[in-house]
Amino acid sequence: MPTPRTYSNSGPRITVNAMIKDPLLIRQRMLQMTEQQFIMEALLRQAPRAEAGVLVYNESTPQFTDDDAAVIAEAAEIPLVQGQDGIPKAAYTIKTGMGIEITIEMKNRNRFDLVTARMTQVKNTIVRHWERRLFAALNAAIPAANVLNLDAGGTGFATNSWYSGSAPKIRENIFDAMELVREAKVPNQDDSYLGFEPDAIVLSTRTATAIMKDDEFRKVYEGSPLAEKNPFYTGQLEKQAFGLNWMTSRFMNDDYVFLLERKTVGGYSDERPLNTSPTYPDQDREIWRSNVVRQTAVFIDQPYAVAKIAALKTDPTP
Repeated sequence: MPTPRTYSNSGPRITVNAMIKDPLLIRQRMLQMTEQQFIMEALLRQAPRAEAGVLVYNESTPQFTDDDAAVIAEAAEIPLVQGQDGIPKAAYTIKTGMGIEITIEMKNRNRFDLVTARMTQVKNTIVRHWERRLFAALNAAIPAANVLNLDAGGTGFATNSWYSGSAPKIRENIFDAMELVREAKVPNQDDSYLGFEPDAIVLSTRTATAIMKDDEFRKVYEGSPLAEKNPFYTGQLEKQAFGLNWMTSRFMNDDYVFLLERKTVGGYSDERPLNTSPTYPDQDREIWRSNVVRQTAVFIDQPYAVAKIAALKTDPTP
């Protein structure tokens, strides 16, 4: 007696025909596959729902009032002070989606492997899309003052490159970028520190590998209680180091990393959260399909809460 194929995760055995008969089954599987897959949701806070597809926010709202605290005499009136709001801006939702198709041939031949392959492809593509959109939003919003260029002046690339430099200073670069976030001020305001504290670093998987190969970076582990965590032996970076949560993405550019304060730098607003439609038939084409759709706005309202280390790999000079 043939044994029906099973879903790659643990659970009851299932056939393509069962997926068609239960219109909510693909929906359930896709929600499981996409859970905690979006780095955007780990870095940004969830904002209120974007009504009518638009979200209004204020960029770089100061953290201090215009006047200092007053010395008040006994029975004197406590003075009111005036604060400021950031620059008003708007973010708009973008609708993205993909359909999962089950043909009648896939049903008749019980090609469950093809169905799961399509579901995996859709999941990976949607995750890639929203990661790229997040990185584009950060790049567009980050102030020039918060960019640490390893090739400033066009002379340091050969030495400072994290990939091929003769003397890269990876730890020093990270601490310098952390300082940019910590000491960030509202422009044109004295002593108007924003009070950010970077707690995450985001880098490509290739950059993570380049860091693990660097002798100077690994020296902090040698001859210390951290020796057993040396990436030269473990083959991976720690999830937490230098007070930062390390997050990697295959879809990030190799030439820069971001350091930021999570949940402060910006947010995302769902007009339609990621969802999958029930499976329904298209009789003219002899298929069944299910649509995966997300309609979301991404915004960066505190751009000084993120710093970028640039020119990690590519010489930016002509």
